[in-house]
Amino acid sequence: MLTHLRPWLMIVAVTAGGVAIGRASKGTEPGAAEMAVRLAQEMAASASRRDAASNGRLIPQTTRVVYVSNGNPITGKQYVDTLGRYYASLETLDFKWDKWEVVPVGVDAAVFTGWASARTVDLAGKSEAGRAIFTMVFARDATGWKRVIAQKWQAEVPTVRAVYPAGFDRGRAQERRIAVLFSEPVKATAAAFSLACPPGAPIPLDAKADSPGGDSLFILSPRQPFPPGARCKLRVVASQVADDHFGQNMAADYSFEIKVAG
Repeated sequence: MLTHLRPWLMIVAVTAGGVAIGRASKGTEPGAAEMAVRLAQEMAASASRRDAASNGRLIPQTTRVVYVSNGNPITGKQYVDTLGRYYASLETLDFKWDKWEVVPVGVDAAVFTGWASARTVDLAGKSEAGRAIFTMVFARDATGWKRVIAQKWQAEVPTVRAVYPAGFDRGRAQERRIAVLFSEPVKATAAAFSLACPPGAPIPLDAKADSPGGDSLFILSPRQPFPPGARCKLRVVASQVADDHFGQNMAADYSFEIKVAG
């Protein structure tokens, strides 16, 4: 995904790792689900403060795997080193949970699944944003509550991978089609694609996914003939294309030029 968010999203997933919460007196102690939410919120606040020292104290300094990022295991010792370097590269970091679900496992453990949004600004002033899903397991032992393992899955923002115009080098207008291939399955509104031949003269389009469940490839069919020899401009509108998992829009509009046969 985005260059700066990749390491950050590895980092925040275990911010609450190793937190020990002392037991309250009987009758006032939070349940497992409440403790999981409390620790996850502490994680969000610590990440937004870019408090590497506090986070280092919260994570067990061992060679045990504490986090799995898109299939890549990271130990406590590796994580702390990465955390400090990454926080030092940022001017600001804003992290929040958009929503979450918690499943208690008995009275001494809970599984927290959270949908997170993050925005960073690096030291050069470059801003980036992204979303991810975290699954974290919190459990209680003799010392209190701790975060014992975390896993993150993060989607790339969608991009246009390729455009394939067909039939534009021939005179038969009814054979002209444009295939737009995205980097992943997306939802595209009716306003996602626009075509002008020449630029400034819009050509109406019909757009549909290539096959049910195959919504990474869209076929565009022009509704009217093109001026012979025209240069056409296809535009894919970023705000009208979003990935299936998080609803993340493309980062920027995409343009492609097509030459019509004379």
